Amino acid sequence: MKEVRKNHESFSFLMIVVIMGLIITAAIGCSSSNDNEDENPKPIISEINPLDKSLSDSGALTLSGVVKGELTQKTAELRFRLQGAEFTQSASDISLTINGSVVSPKSLSLTATEIVATVEFYDGRNDLSFKAYDTIGRPLFLTETVWSGSNTLSVNVLDPNGAPFLEPVTVDLTLSDDENIGASGNTSTGNLTFQNIPSRTVVVEARTYNNLVGVSGCVGSDGTITIRIVDFAPVSPVANNDFSLGLDGWNVGASPVTIIEHIEDFPAFSEKTSNNMIVKSNEESIYRSTREMRTASFADNDLQLATSGEGPQSLSRTFATSTGTTSVAVRYRFVTSEVPGGYFGSEYNDYFSVSLRSKAGGEIKSESNTMNGLGLGDFDFASGSTSWRNVTLKTDPKGDVIQLDVTVANVADALYDSYVVIDFIEERQDKVQPALSWNSVAGGLNLTYTVEGTTALEKAVTIEVYWASGSTYASQIGSPFFTYTVPAGTNVGQGGPISIPGTGLADDPSGTTHIIAATSETKIGVLPDVQISYGANANAASVSAGMIDVIKDGLRAAGQPTCTITSTARTPADQARAMFNNLVNSANPIATNVTNQLALYAAPGDAVINVFSSQTTGMTYSQIIAASATIQASMVTEINAQGPQNVSRHCADPAAASVIDIGVSSFNADNGQLFRASVTPRVTRFIDETTSNSCYHIELNL
Repeated sequence: MKEVRKNHESFSFLMIVVIMGLIITAAIGCSSSNDNEDENPKPIISEINPLDKSLSDSGALTLSGVVKGELTQKTAELRFRLQGAEFTQSASDISLTINGSVVSPKSLSLTATEIVATVEFYDGRNDLSFKAYDTIGRPLFLTETVWSGSNTLSVNVLDPNGAPFLEPVTVDLTLSDDENIGASGNTSTGNLTFQNIPSRTVVVEARTYNNLVGVSGCVGSDGTITIRIVDFAPVSPVANNDFSLGLDGWNVGASPVTIIEHIEDFPAFSEKTSNNMIVKSNEESIYRSTREMRTASFADNDLQLATSGEGPQSLSRTFATSTGTTSVAVRYRFVTSEVPGGYFGSEYNDYFSVSLRSKAGGEIKSESNTMNGLGLGDFDFASGSTSWRNVTLKTDPKGDVIQLDVTVANVADALYDSYVVIDFIEERQDKVQPALSWNSVAGGLNLTYTVEGTTALEKAVTIEVYWASGSTYASQIGSPFFTYTVPAGTNVGQGGPISIPGTGLADDPSGTTHIIAATSETKIGVLPDVQISYGANANAASVSAGMIDVIKDGLRAAGQPTCTITSTARTPADQARAMFNNLVNSANPIATNVTNQLALYAAPGDAVINVFSSQTTGMTYSQIIAASATIQASMVTEINAQGPQNVSRHCADPAAASVIDIGVSSFNADNGQLFRASVTPRVTRFIDETTSNSCYHIELNL
């Protein structure tokens, strides 16, 4: 928020002015009351540059015409609405790009508070970038990602016998490239149609009210996909969740299934999987100890389900849980030859689905994903394998029937096979439910827990707190950064809070989006990591990764879940435009505007204002507006000559310094100070402008 301003130049000078003012006031008080008052008093100059008055933290600039999380039609009308200010009315001041391509100004229509653009989206991902200006000259920014397509996909839902499924069913379509994008619908006719599908791999799941499911995948341009509803198969009496008896008790049909020797880690996972085996429960400490006990008595086997030709291959396992089991988990990995084959990111986007469902509990948990959807970083490139993954399902502790359904499919051709490798299914008994919350008074996190059931804990239970890349147990990253042991004998009910100091939350690994506290895969407490949003005047692209890291660490230290960056870097052209708009403010004569602006800036800013004055001498207001481009170009030249950062700190080169303002409205009296204490030692300059501009001004030299 800080401009380089005259009224910050000298404390001594200020004291002299104050003393002289007191003397003059006393003298005036002693003069005759018949003295005439000044008929032309000097204007009261605000100490806040209008450029530094940011719009509201959220909702000032909004976009309609697309719906977050939904697929969008190829041709759309986008409406950018502005509250608290007005847009400038020149199309040349507006920049709208889609995937870097400029949308023609002829496609835009403007009013004071709304800009409407008729656009044609690409098939697939569309990254929108919008920039405009308000009448003061403040830049306005908005970015959004939209998925679009022109394909229509007809979904045929069949019963186990191949006839149309005529009972109510919910059908969910998920885009493989982004699992947050999709569509949903209901049908009782066995058919449903989805629109606006891109020519990318989609996974479609159908589910009934009584937990019958079907899943398949295709490319959006295929036109039709068939989903076969799968009923619960008869319960197998064979205890073979670990393949110690080969394929006994598994329903594999004609699918290409083999028993293979277990391989725990591939080289790319040697570091990150050294800890991902830690899966604590009340009765058993870790998966690794379970595996060691098993391998001591028999060969350590895995099941491998392979593709064969284009399309899906499937298997299932149906079994009954023992009394007291509160959850079951399946451990598996996805392997595809497409990755070492060099086809990652292509249309040959093979997919898999792993689903657990409960007959008595009525629950279902699954992961359906694709090669591209997972991302190349999830694979060991040499083998094409992911690390081990988990799907975990809550079950009825009185006893339940569980069915595991697994599918893997070649997409777009029959080449380069893919596989799902299953390690084992495990039954668990869990009693401790953890929870996390931010502590906005003392900073950091509060950890609480609930001992469930009717009796006290028989054994101690360890709660582990992880950084995570998502909201599931399988998304944990590395080792736990905090542990707490609930002692044996702890009674049923709630416990805590246990404080996790904010000063210890600065080492979040790359990819962190959540924090998870867990005693097992089903007993987890999930908390979104701190989040930074951007106001209408803030350009996210100009904020450095180092600044983001500092701010997020400060938020965690303060126990503050969110903040809004209200202002960022300005280009010299942005600064010149804003100064020009302030100088031609129609509410005052030009001369008054010049006087007002000279009072706000130090010598470098005054030099820019003087360029305006020299360029406009003898011109009428209309002539000045007509010559605005030429005048602003001269002002930009002077800004560059003076050094942009000397005119305004927000004009520092983003490659050399990251400069931001953060709105203080989210903070309270306690955690605002904690935030400042955390951030100040790590940045170049921290200025508390709470009283003057309702923000923290932060600079970080790069």
